[in-house]
Order: sequence, then structure tokens, then C-alpha cells
Amino acid sequence: MRIVPMAIKGIIFQQRGIDHEDARRAIYTAFNGDFGNFTAKQVKIYRVHQDAQLAGHFHKYSELFYVLEGEINLLLVDTRTGEKEEYSLKNGHSILVPAYIAHRVFVKKGAVFMGCSEEPFVSSEVNDNKYDF
Repeated sequence: MRIVPMAIKGIIFQQRGIDHEDARRAIYTAFNGDFGNFTAKQVKIYRVHQDAQLAGHFHKYSELFYVLEGEINLLLVDTRTGEKEEYSLKNGHSILVPAYIAHRVFVKKGAVFMGCSEEPFVSSEVNDNKYDF
């Protein structure tokens, strides 16, 4: 596992590999206590059918993305400072997006990724705070 320090405070980006492998199977872990106090209360799996743009909002809680297959690109903006960063995530990459960091996700057809959040999803009106990029 390789952790890359980021400029926007609280973002953790890492390349994960196989955690354990033997003749029977390979085990990959999206996270294993290595994202500070992050605790997932919901895990979603996205299977992308066409190139698309998702999100365009921020949350008052942290969210983690982990790419299983393909590629996703994130534009992140700290809503408090205006600081921006862009990331390209491929197989085995994970990123922790802290609270109040706006995110816009550009996904490519065929990508499969997980989104894990610290709060359960109720509705866009309850969970998502729109952000004008």
C-alpha cells in the first residue's frame, strides 16, 4: 500500500494491492483502519453503463471511494478555502474525501467502484449540499 499526502487537509489517497493471496483466492481490502477515524455506515457499489458526470455536491461527513475496475476522475474543492485538486483513480486506488470537500466525479463506461459514507443515504435533499463548480 502506498499513501500519498495531499494538499487539501484530510484527503487520503492510496494505491492498495492484494492483502493476501494463496492458491484458493486473492483478498483485496478497500480500507482497514488506515483512514483515521473514518467509519462506514453505508457501502454502495456503482457499475457504470455509460460515460457520465456524477455528484456536484459536498457532505457534512466523510466519504470514501474505492475503484474495483476501470477509471474514475474526481474534481475536489475545499468549500472553506476554495483550494482545488484533481485525481484519476484506477483499479486498487482509494480516496477519502473529508466533510465539506465538494466532489464532482467523472466516470468511464465499464467502471466499477464503491462509495462508502459515514452516514446512511436518505435522499439527495437530506444528504447532498449542492456546490457550483
